[in-house]
Amino acid sequence: MQRYFLTFHVLIHCKFHMIQYIVIITTIVIGCGLFVINSRNLQKIDHQYADNIKNVNVSSSPKKSPNMSLNKSPNEPPNEPPNRRKKE
Repeated sequence: MQRYFLTFHVLIHCKFHMIQYIVIITTIVIGCGLFVINSRNLQKIDHQYADNIKNVNVSSSPKKSPNMSLNKSPNEPPNEPPNRRKKE
């Protein structure tokens, strides 16, 4: 009877460890699968974002303010604002 109990106890103990190993391995496999799926989705989003950036029309030359002209000599005064009405 005692020998049967020990064998039963060992089997239960081994089954418990087998369940632990199965849970750990399953968790690792699911985690890796989710990581791969997530990285693929991020790559798709990156490509879509890059395509959207390529499709945006950008003007070739940005507008420069009148004071930033490179052809002016240093002695020339900057452009003055338009005349404003004086407060009375």
